[in-house]
Amino acid sequence: MAKLLVKGEKVIVNNIIDPMNSYVMTLTYRLPSGLCFDADLFIFMIEENSGISKDNILFYNKPKSMCESIRIFEYYNDQEHKKTVEVDFNKVPQNIKNLVVGCTVFEEGIKEQVYDDFDIKGVLMSKASGTEILELSEKVSGDKNGTVLFGDFYKHKDVWKFHAVKQGGKENILSMTNRIYNSYIY
Repeated sequence: MAKLLVKGEKVIVNNIIDPMNSYVMTLTYRLPSGLCFDADLFIFMIEENSGISKDNILFYNKPKSMCESIRIFEYYNDQEHKKTVEVDFNKVPQNIKNLVVGCTVFEEGIKEQVYDDFDIKGVLMSKASGTEILELSEKVSGDKNGTVLFGDFYKHKDVWKFHAVKQGGKENILSMTNRIYNSYIY
């Protein structure tokens, strides 16, 4: 059974997962009744100097990293949306220190409506074995959140860890990422 992480908790990832060092993280949410909108997933690859190259920002319109270490997939049906991120740590460039996972709520067409709170659930599993390693759950509030940063994978010596940041607000995702990680876009 996966460990449910609380805000601020840190877990070693690559000592737990398969030797191939690749994993799948799936974020799932159910649509509140009567509304149609989307939570757009973003991955920021932060370098050791705290820079984020525009080439290292992944989202629905750019779902694959140039180094082919990260890929995003989206699956939809009437009741549930799934966003899947595949990461191969062996292919992540040496100068990358953080992989930040977050989302924004796509509000076009619902600006006049206040959507109900909804939960986004995240599960990290080994790609090879399918073993669940960790779980996240975050409530997104229609009147308080437009952006949620779930957490980040970060390098500590030769080990990758996951840190559950669980930070939300109306601030745009770039500003929130830059503020929390003291990063900059170039």
